[in-house]
Amino acid sequence: MWDMAACVVAGFVIGLLVNMLVPVGIRKAVVFPTPANAQSIVYQDVAGVCHAPKITNTDCVPGARPIPVQA
Repeated sequence: MWDMAACVVAGFVIGLLVNMLVPVGIRKAVVFPTPANAQSIVYQDVAGVCHAPKITNTDCVPGARPIPVQA
């Protein structure tokens, strides 16, 4: 029979193989411009035209969307 150390090693190896063979879902990160990083962000659209955000303070309106917390 298998002893405990062999079972642990076999389980570890099986876990590594499954980890390497199962594809990891790539999540797209949306970065919102802030006053601190607005000068360093440039967006390029599908036509190849580049755009840079211009930050201006405005009053909030009832339909404003909240920006999620960025890590």
